[in-house]
Amino acid sequence: MHSSYFHRIDGRLFAESIDIRGFVKEAIPTPFYLYSRAQILRNITLYQQALKRAGFAHTLCFAMKANYNPHILSFMAKQGLGVVVVNACEFKQAKNAGFNAGDMVMHGNGKTRHDLTQAITHHVLLSVDSLFDLTRIHEIATALGCQAQILLRVNPHIDPQVHPYIATALDESKFGIAENDLGQALDLLAHMPRITLRGIHCHIGSAIDSLAPFLQAQDKALMICNALKNKGFKIDTLDFGGGLGIAYAPKDPMILADTLIDALAPGFKQANLHVIFEPGRSLIGNAGVIISRVIGVKKQQHKNFMVIDASMCQLLRPPLYQAFHRIEPVVQMHDARTSVYDIVGPICESSDVLGQNRDMPVLNEHDLVVIWDTGAYGMSMASRYNLQLFKAEYWVEEDRVFCIRKEEQDLPDLFCHVAYSA
Repeated sequence: MHSSYFHRIDGRLFAESIDIRGFVKEAIPTPFYLYSRAQILRNITLYQQALKRAGFAHTLCFAMKANYNPHILSFMAKQGLGVVVVNACEFKQAKNAGFNAGDMVMHGNGKTRHDLTQAITHHVLLSVDSLFDLTRIHEIATALGCQAQILLRVNPHIDPQVHPYIATALDESKFGIAENDLGQALDLLAHMPRITLRGIHCHIGSAIDSLAPFLQAQDKALMICNALKNKGFKIDTLDFGGGLGIAYAPKDPMILADTLIDALAPGFKQANLHVIFEPGRSLIGNAGVIISRVIGVKKQQHKNFMVIDASMCQLLRPPLYQAFHRIEPVVQMHDARTSVYDIVGPICESSDVLGQNRDMPVLNEHDLVVIWDTGAYGMSMASRYNLQLFKAEYWVEEDRVFCIRKEEQDLPDLFCHVAYSA
């Protein structure tokens, strides 16, 4: 579902009540990220209403890897959401934004001892990704004199039919404990008094656009939970992960949050478990755009290139996953002449391509373009490659715009003169 809060009037793009071209004319440097409060709230409400109607115990957690801006996190916390973190730094950011540790889950296949110490000290629910993860958690909990609450992340070997880089439950995946190794984990737990097993965690991938993989995952997860109960474990929690996709292209298949919850509700009600959902992209993806300017247009023998000031440093998904994002002029002219372009950034990499073979109006230097659906995995995957500075983020509330992250004006002083002396 494309955002109804980014819309056009006479060809001009608006964010809620803000005319984007008029806003940029106020000497706003490009590129920058722009988010709609109303769209984020709508996405949250769709989940919350469906979960309330479904009638089983649940927690809705935001996967903050999708977007870790403090203002956005604070807004999520105020809507009653929990949060998923993957290390101590994300934990600190979430805590500072107002999330309670009791509403957090920490995941990750490479949690360090520092990460685990922070989580156990603050009673954060831990997803165990490996046998070495389990051993370290018990060591740290014992040293701290704390009881660690855990879930076992089980790899259910389900293909979600997405790009391999965002499929997390295949045999080749680095995530989770293989089903065949689950017995070893349970044997270890029998000798770990400082660990309480609460349930399992199952996450099959990202940007999933059909119900079938979710229903397969539900069947497998509930089967494992029942097996654990039959072995005498007091299982009360199932973390079902996230992974719901959005429609990046107008004709992309997609599932709405309420459709997904309605389909899963009968199985979860019967299981009598507390179910954790971890949406990221489907809460924030269509609520953000990148606004960029055209630097210039060049013609090679077989290609036209539209060079814009946004790049793989602001949006890594197209170079990394060959992901598609719509790219359009901020002001569309009804009778504009068009041509076919590769839309590229200024980074010194051939992979710095944000759109290939796009039929676009002929644009000139300084003309504005919008890159759609960049609220998730835009700024959170940004880099300073080629010493690109991090760009500004703005938040729209009806007819007001707030800067929620200033553009960097200079490189931070991250270097030291002497790191080691023998």
